Amino acid sequence: MKKLRFKEISFLSYSSRKARRISLDSDIVIIKGDTDTGKSCISKSLFSALGTSIKSIPETWKNDNIVVLLKFTVDDINFTALHIGKDYYIFNPDGTQRTLTDSLAKQGKAISSLLDIHLPKIEINGIKQTFYSDYLFMPFYIDQDDGWAQPWTSFSRCGSSTLRANTLLLHTGVVSDEYFSFKVQLDNAIKSLDKINIDLAANKRLCESMKKRLVKFKLSLNENDFNEEIANFIKKISELKIVQKNKLTELKELYNRKSYLTFCIEQLHNNIKEIDKDFNYAMIQEDVITCPMCGSKVNNDFLGRLEMRDDIVKCKDLIIQNESELKEINNKIENAEYSNKEIRDKLIEISQLMQIKKDESSLDDYLNSKLENYFDGIMGDEKNRLQAEKVKYQQEIEKLKAKVNDKGKKERKKIIENDFGNLVLKYTTKMKVCLNSEKKISLSTNISVTGTKVPRTIVAYTYAFIDIMCKYGGPILCPIVVDEMRQRGLRDKDEETMFSFLVENKPKDTQLIVATSSDLQLNVENIKIVELHNPNKLLIVDDFQSISNEIDDLLYNNFSLRA
Repeated sequence: MKKLRFKEISFLSYSSRKARRISLDSDIVIIKGDTDTGKSCISKSLFSALGTSIKSIPETWKNDNIVVLLKFTVDDINFTALHIGKDYYIFNPDGTQRTLTDSLAKQGKAISSLLDIHLPKIEINGIKQTFYSDYLFMPFYIDQDDGWAQPWTSFSRCGSSTLRANTLLLHTGVVSDEYFSFKVQLDNAIKSLDKINIDLAANKRLCESMKKRLVKFKLSLNENDFNEEIANFIKKISELKIVQKNKLTELKELYNRKSYLTFCIEQLHNNIKEIDKDFNYAMIQEDVITCPMCGSKVNNDFLGRLEMRDDIVKCKDLIIQNESELKEINNKIENAEYSNKEIRDKLIEISQLMQIKKDESSLDDYLNSKLENYFDGIMGDEKNRLQAEKVKYQQEIEKLKAKVNDKGKKERKKIIENDFGNLVLKYTTKMKVCLNSEKKISLSTNISVTGTKVPRTIVAYTYAFIDIMCKYGGPILCPIVVDEMRQRGLRDKDEETMFSFLVENKPKDTQLIVATSSDLQLNVENIKIVELHNPNKLLIVDDFQSISNEIDDLLYNNFSLRA
């Protein structure tokens, strides 16, 4: 079982020249503050820095282009995650770059690999579904905006009930990641076998039909029909050429914008280098600098040098903005190029059909003499090929079924779900919530309580699930993050009960992080309290330079967001 732990999180805004560094290096961390002091922004950013999708993020937080730097450990090995613009970085213990992507799916794959979990894509209703980071971390996070409605609902990319159920089985040790790999192979083999059976049936029907009709078959051409079809082809080509012209105009505008943004980004990088050179030159000069070109004299004072550094920060903020727009432009170009290719392929297809139509008269005699031999030969060969493929897939399916059954034993699932249900009843009783003990509680069951019982039941589900993970060897153990327990009119006494439960029943070696606006009784050892006092002022000026320097060092001092 891989153990993930948060050590420190930092935030930075180049536009406001502010930042904030927050230590999380404790078994229990309380983020305490009134409304709008930023406690939820902190809790939301912990897992989002690792590539999860938070459902609700304050607009001001997004508009300020907040950069998030998260230090964490996996089995006591230090790693760093950086979320800047639309990019997600992971850095190794020595500071070297491990991964870089602007895709949440690829970030989820990178995090899964770091945690030694290897999950393939699963096809559901003909659509391949991806295991995002949301599925990996969903048992460990309760978000104040959505997490207090039902268990496992805090992240926005956990919408697939099938994937959610499968991930819960993985977390509790019912199945391993090998199970999913074999399951995907089995589903693909069954799908291929179904297609072969359909093709064999079609082959048989076609052969029988053609043998009956070939005796009477003779090609014939109708001049009016021929002219009408040619006219329709010409009309379709004209319409497609108009669409193609508009698409090419759109592409031209997009490429012009891309060139402009690329030039701006390159110029901003050059500006940073030149300002840095001027700053270093000014640092070794006297109080007055003489321009080597024109001979003019400029005061070399502290204010002037400070303005140089401020210009660098402005350039960096503009780089983030331009890089984000450039990514959007590149996506639009990719979509437009794909559409243009579809139009071009359609034009080629129609032109070929026109030519075939014109040549039909010369093919008439040839086809009438050759069709019978063609169907006897080619359809027989195709039937033999399909029969061989069918046998191969039948054998493969039998082998894969045995592997899937071995990796996903039903008896083990029954035992684990029974233990889970008993723990839920035990924990809800501790928090004075009475559930129907006769109703089965499965790993993916929605809760049916109302009012102030809801948050207490969700906490019981969360802890029961994590206890099952620890008992039956789930793949990972992560910090438990709880955002604002005071929900649905919960009273002070009930909130104290919930907090005491969270602390007293916390699994060994697990980190607990709670964001709250309440004055909880905190008579607990090994606890770190992060107090936030100023509304809308989470970031401060004092931390800006040190965090900015740290980010620059990670990015090799060139502030290149993406190559």
